[in-house]
Amino acid sequence: VIVEPRLARVSLSRIFSWYRRDFGGRSGVLQFIFRYLREGPEKDYLRENIDRLRLRYQKYDWSLNHY
Repeated sequence: VIVEPRLARVSLSRIFSWYRRDFGGRSGVLQFIFRYLREGPEKDYLRENIDRLRLRYQKYDWSLNHY
């Protein structure tokens, strides 16, 4: 997860797009991410702007599935 305040955007794994419904939609994805971010500037920014942020899904690296 990459919080990009300058772009008002959060970049995250494409898996969150594929399984968005399982997380409860866009807001559920953001709430899930928020829960696991360490305390600090990124979490503070997310807390204050969670309703205004755009989501950007990163290209999935399928090579991670190969042993």
